[in-house]
Amino acid sequence: MIYEYPSRKRFYCSKKCSNKSTMNGKKLKGIPHKPIKTALMDRVKKLPNDCWEWMGSKDKDGYGVMGHVKTKYQRAHMISFEIFRTEKIDKNLIMHHICKNKACVNPNHLKQVKLSENKRLDSKKLNNSKINHIRKLSKVMKQWEIGKMFNIHQSYVSRIINNKRWNYARC
Repeated sequence: MIYEYPSRKRFYCSKKCSNKSTMNGKKLKGIPHKPIKTALMDRVKKLPNDCWEWMGSKDKDGYGVMGHVKTKYQRAHMISFEIFRTEKIDKNLIMHHICKNKACVNPNHLKQVKLSENKRLDSKKLNNSKINHIRKLSKVMKQWEIGKMFNIHQSYVSRIINNKRWNYARC
């Protein structure tokens, strides 16, 4: 959940932060808290493939996370989707990264889908023969070159090579 300070139309990571920045119209002393949109974009590196690579903290699954010590962490791509898109996040759907890059927070690369649709989309570009070819190429080419060749992100190539994806397809 993203909190909006009503009189300023600025987004903050929590109600606590929005209340700290001003009180009764007066600015409080101390470290100013950034609006959530600014804090998000400060941790983004725009890549040539139009991905917005998250440069901040990541969780164990490789997704970017934002939050404070005393508040619950949220995934950065969900915050980005909520800020930049007009649609609300449906709790019954999951967020699909069209670019196959978990660290990407570009809202144009995000789509809400059912779990079954997400699995289908993940396997759409590739098949067993392509996966075997990627694994053979990994011995002579760099991962980013293979990614360009198959139009997938380098991190996805890495997961294929290390059997974190498509582990049932063997050479």
